[in-house]
Amino acid sequence: MTETPEVDDNKEKKRKKQYKRMGKILAAAWEWDSSFQDKDDDDDDDAAEWLCLTDVGQNLDQKAYRLGRHGWEDFARDVGGVYHWHIHKKTALSTKAKACIQKAKDLFAKVDESLAKIVTENYVPKQESAKKRKTEDAHNSPRKKSKAANKNSELAEREERAMEMLATFIEERRGKRSQVSGFSARVTRKSSSGKFDTNFFNEAGRRFRSMLEVGRFLGLVTDERSVGGGVRRKNGTQRESSREQEAEKKAIRKELDKLRKTLHRAQKTLDDFVTERKDSGHPQNSIQLADEDDTAATDQSGLQLSSGMPSRIAAARIPDIERFPGLPDCCLPDVLMTWNFLCTFERAVNLTPVSLDDFVDALTYMPPAGQTGDDLLSPPVYLAEAHLGLLKLLFEDRASDDWWWSVLESDETDLHENFNEDMETGPMVAPPIKVDMLSLLREIEDPLITTSWLTALEGVCSASNTDRKQFRDSIKTTMKLVTNKWALAFLRRALSHDKSPNCEFAKKAAKWLCRRFREARPDLIDRSVKSNDAIRAREKVAEDMSKLMDDLPESVPVVGSDDISDTEYDGEEDSDDESDDEDDDQENVANRSSVLDDSQKVASSIPPKPLPTFVDMLLPPAKPNAYDEFVNAFSWPHLVGATLLRILHRKRRILNEVDDSLRDKNQCNPLVASERRERERMAVARVLTECIESVDHGSGLEKSINHLCSGGNYITLSPLERLCILRGLIEAAYDSVKVNDVVIGNYKQRMSAMKALEIEQRRAKKDAKEKAAADEAAAREQLAAEAREKFLDEKREEILKLNEKSKEFSDEVMESLTDEDIIEFDEDIKADYDALPSPESFNKAEVSEMVKRLQEAAAFDTDTLRVVTMEELVERERLELEEMEAGLSGLGGEDALLDENLDRDTFRSIERLVRDIAKVKSLSEKLPIMRAVALDHLKDAIIDGTMKVLRSAIASAKKAKLTGPDDETGGIWAVDIMRDAALELDKAKQNKRVFDAQKDLVAKRNKCFIRCEPIGQDRFGNCFWTFNAEEAGHIWVETEYNLADNQLEESENPGFINLKRLGSDIKVGAEDMESDFLASDDPALRLFSRQEYHSAGFSSSLVKRNWGCHHTEESLRSVIKMLDGSKEKEQALKAKLKDSLEEIVESSEKHNLGTEELEDEENGDSMLGTNHLLVDGDKDVLQAAKKALNAEIADSQVIRDLESAIGLKIRVRLVVGETKDPSVAKYEDGEVLGWLTRKYKVESQEMIEEEDKTIVKTEKVSVWKVRTARGKVVWLDGIELLESFLRSKKREKEVGYFENDSSFLAYRNHGGRHCGKASEAPYAASPIFLARWMVKRESELYPKLKIRSYDNTWGGKSGARNQWTNQMKDFAYDFATTKQGLLTLEQAFFELTLGFSEYQNAPEEVDVQAALDDPTQRVEIELESIEKSAPGLWNTPLSRAVFIEIVSKCTTTGFLALAFDLLCRNTLKYLQRHRLLDVRPERDVSSYQSFVGGRTTRRMNAWQQQQDAYYE
Repeated sequence: MTETPEVDDNKEKKRKKQYKRMGKILAAAWEWDSSFQDKDDDDDDDAAEWLCLTDVGQNLDQKAYRLGRHGWEDFARDVGGVYHWHIHKKTALSTKAKACIQKAKDLFAKVDESLAKIVTENYVPKQESAKKRKTEDAHNSPRKKSKAANKNSELAEREERAMEMLATFIEERRGKRSQVSGFSARVTRKSSSGKFDTNFFNEAGRRFRSMLEVGRFLGLVTDERSVGGGVRRKNGTQRESSREQEAEKKAIRKELDKLRKTLHRAQKTLDDFVTERKDSGHPQNSIQLADEDDTAATDQSGLQLSSGMPSRIAAARIPDIERFPGLPDCCLPDVLMTWNFLCTFERAVNLTPVSLDDFVDALTYMPPAGQTGDDLLSPPVYLAEAHLGLLKLLFEDRASDDWWWSVLESDETDLHENFNEDMETGPMVAPPIKVDMLSLLREIEDPLITTSWLTALEGVCSASNTDRKQFRDSIKTTMKLVTNKWALAFLRRALSHDKSPNCEFAKKAAKWLCRRFREARPDLIDRSVKSNDAIRAREKVAEDMSKLMDDLPESVPVVGSDDISDTEYDGEEDSDDESDDEDDDQENVANRSSVLDDSQKVASSIPPKPLPTFVDMLLPPAKPNAYDEFVNAFSWPHLVGATLLRILHRKRRILNEVDDSLRDKNQCNPLVASERRERERMAVARVLTECIESVDHGSGLEKSINHLCSGGNYITLSPLERLCILRGLIEAAYDSVKVNDVVIGNYKQRMSAMKALEIEQRRAKKDAKEKAAADEAAAREQLAAEAREKFLDEKREEILKLNEKSKEFSDEVMESLTDEDIIEFDEDIKADYDALPSPESFNKAEVSEMVKRLQEAAAFDTDTLRVVTMEELVERERLELEEMEAGLSGLGGEDALLDENLDRDTFRSIERLVRDIAKVKSLSEKLPIMRAVALDHLKDAIIDGTMKVLRSAIASAKKAKLTGPDDETGGIWAVDIMRDAALELDKAKQNKRVFDAQKDLVAKRNKCFIRCEPIGQDRFGNCFWTFNAEEAGHIWVETEYNLADNQLEESENPGFINLKRLGSDIKVGAEDMESDFLASDDPALRLFSRQEYHSAGFSSSLVKRNWGCHHTEESLRSVIKMLDGSKEKEQALKAKLKDSLEEIVESSEKHNLGTEELEDEENGDSMLGTNHLLVDGDKDVLQAAKKALNAEIADSQVIRDLESAIGLKIRVRLVVGETKDPSVAKYEDGEVLGWLTRKYKVESQEMIEEEDKTIVKTEKVSVWKVRTARGKVVWLDGIELLESFLRSKKREKEVGYFENDSSFLAYRNHGGRHCGKASEAPYAASPIFLARWMVKRESELYPKLKIRSYDNTWGGKSGARNQWTNQMKDFAYDFATTKQGLLTLEQAFFELTLGFSEYQNAPEEVDVQAALDDPTQRVEIELESIEKSAPGLWNTPLSRAVFIEIVSKCTTTGFLALAFDLLCRNTLKYLQRHRLLDVRPERDVSSYQSFVGGRTTRRMNAWQQQQDAYYE
């Protein structure tokens, strides 16, 4: 078989390409070391046994290497043989040969991995197989090349015998000898085993490993089983080539990588899926997520009693803060939510934020016993500012109309309003009865008749009468006006189908009919409507209703053509059956109504009207305005009570409507009155669930609201009631438009902030890429520099050897040779230097390795770093010790010191060696323990990853001699784990720099609040939270409880919370009425719905969760260590927790003792660490501190008995901040951990030589380390320690102990100042401030009132007004004086307005208490002078009597302020009625009159006042 010319051309191209690549490899090998380029002429015998690079180059020039794999293998063997010969012979170049072998291996690995193995084989080329294989041209026979190259007769004979056997084999296969006449055989001997290998080649140089392959090539062999030749494996398969094996390995590795990526994606998908199911409340099998094989117990119903969550998890670590003093444990999340809302929406509320500690202190504040002062007896300023801010936010919001007027709603008003709303803007609802709408609307009828019966029907439907018989009679009366046959049949069907006692179905049908007619007949209202428009409206309504009717079920009644009557409606034309049914229905309804009481009747969704409270009587009839004068620091508690009363009433109605909607959808019976009242009683527990531990506790909130509305003092409420009141206001604030606008604005700002953050993150990535590129460039330059340095060293050695033989240059000249001199020594060296590899020529593996080396060296701040193992370090130290001992022995040993003739230098050397040996031996005893501890610290620090821990671990490693200077390289040596810790520290520093660069942008983004979300979750779904207003590094953990069996067990895991609880103990609030929305009694569906609250699905109410805060380094580190970094969710959570830990470390490092830098007494360490912390022996220093105390305090028995401060419980005073008033502080309980003595510098001014100079002295001070309950670490000197101890004892024993410099008492609102000036805020609710306000308003009103009276006994010569004014200004410091002053002022104004002399009826004696106790009379009491017929200050004598009664019995300045404002408003009304309009009104008169209207009372809301004619 002959090859075509095209095939020959392709092979020639491949051959040229192969030779080109071989030439590059040979050129690189030529530059490594010149020793292997040529043979040494001095040793001709050895030179005949080995190849040099020149021989390999000649073979390459003569094209001795065949095309294909075998040519590459021969070339690799020859190149490897150049170096293996020296290694085998152990020549002087063996070390260099080993280095070159590794380089050759890397070069051939780029071509194929199998060639790299061939290069590294211990193969020594023989002279007979390494001769140059010459060839004349490419067409010469390979048989001739084989004969010329193999001079060994044995191999030649074997080749001839192989060709003979091949020819015989071809003939046996029915071939001809001429087919293999151009073939040749080549026999080689393996150096490793000595066996012979036979290969055949055709004319084109193609290689065949066996005769079988030659037969296949010639087409003579088709069945390989018939051939006995060929090398086979034991299992019968032919041996694969090395290339095929490597390809198979690559494929396996590729498949393994693909499987790893698939596993990673699947694990991430599973974590995301579990998170979504956990957040959405879907059923979740916690056992599958747990790491422990705990079996969950189940009860008889099949509900899971014990969660599969393990007891030892990160979220179960005992936190630093578990509860707030004075508040139930279950209220901790409500405290956080309330405080976070006030901090987040500070601009909307106009409130300066406070810390969480100050918020809790203000919430739990109780006036100290035995203390006097208006600022101490009043609520804290922060609470007043917060409530006023929320009130103004709610009053300004237009949504407040919904809940402010909700207490005036009733079934009648709701029916009328809903009917009008339905007629105007109601949605397109489904018809209650099927009817041919097009025929109904096309029926011809006089428009006046249609309008008349529509109006009458609308009036009947909006009437308040719920009597069934009366309603049906009204409908029948209206039907007499109807001439539309279809409308008449529709109403008949509605009456006949209605079976309800209050005719709900008939009302619904009638309302639907009226609305559809109004929509389809716009011409009935507006005569200007064109006929075409009216027809289109009619057809549109008919089409829409037809679509709705098609979707109605078959059970809906139908009006057909059979129901149409040709005559007008007559009440007596009803069928006897219908009459009988109707009579039976009426009889049944009557009988049922007579049996059922009011509690068993179907109840409305509107809760009953509450009775007017005293606050309602004092407030104006209109809704309060945020800028009304009575919305002030005096009256805010009572306004809060009135507001919450309305908010809860509105919430009750919303809950009722939700219940009705669910029950209607589930086709349940409507709720009766008793069931409705029971649900309304639980409404508080359904609104403020988290604040209520049980349903019965819900009445406590209502009692507190009634307490405030009746004039009670806010300060007497419990902290839980105060929290519930704030929660109620915040619930309403969340629905306000202003808060919604703030959220929308924050969303937009958050988007811009996130864009800026993304830009910064991209910049950080860009910087990281630039740094990586710079490191790579530096690595390449370093590789090139090392190659140049190595080349110059080798050439220097060559020149020195040549000069030793030639003696051409002197030794001085040779020693003074520079690098430039060596390069310019001759042309060959210069050419070799120019051919050195450039920085760009190194491969990626070499560069990566060099980058790693440079980074490791940079981590130790050195140029070179040598990494050793612990075994190498121990061996190195042993050798150093032996070397020192050998040196000592060489000098005569230690006994040589006794020699009198010993010279001084030797004596000193021996002494130094003896001392060094003793020190080394002493360290060898201590170092193993120190190194074991240091290694453990390094491992923990690498896991921890924070800079402080890493620095501490590296410092301890340095003390344990795990690193040191390297004398050989001039750099540093370190153990491998020390290197890893240093690299981790560099990584932490880089992350810290990136974090600091993005810190401001992150803070700006977080300030744009949208919704508070956890920073992450663990694999069990427990949430981790941070709050922007909280101190740095505070992490809150929300953990779900596991259900326990019948009894609780003590925790067996120290350091962890016992998460097992009884199901009855963790239920919170009211349970869901599952019958409303669960149609079937399916346990699986019930479990599904309950798992929204707990994964076990045991409760239909909210359940408690364990909350705690970690804010100390030790606590947070313990949490981080327990997180599994291999999990996707916990890995991200762990990174965020590390950032928080860095913030804690950074803030703790800023805290020190005073402003002076402290130094360690022993070694000058400036860090306030605990390396030398003592836990005893402070008796003497404590006695010295006692002497420095005040003599009166030091003589106390408690101080005298104190001998040691270690372990004392103290109360530490912490200054709020350096820039704030130092007289304001926070107090925290703490414990003394230990003490130490330190030195610090003190500056003092002294007169030296008549000049005032600053002298710096160093003094010692004993300090005690204290850890507070909030996790802070402080250092106290002796006096501060004893004062803190006394403070703690007083707090325990003294009843009236009070810290009047606490920070929460010094709060001032700089955002809104709702309580007035900052200096007056603590006293804004005091009686003296109310008295001054009364004097100011009296001076404004009196000038216009005095002209109305001829006999003025108030401002006349009697001096009563002057006496009252002076008393209010100077003596109204108590409540009783202020109250009496208000009664006196009312009496004066009453007389100035002529009393009741102008009233038509003479005043009568009234029983005020009876009127207030009687609900009927109490509703009719009106204190506001809004009746036009009232000529005086009050509407009636009863109004004045009630006012005086309320003022006389009130106990708070807030009620006095509301009563005084009411008096001023009535006075203004009096002046307005008498046209004294130049008097300053309280608000715009015209707008006030237009809002109030004519004759009205406060029992009407805004709509009712506009519809006054309806109530006449």
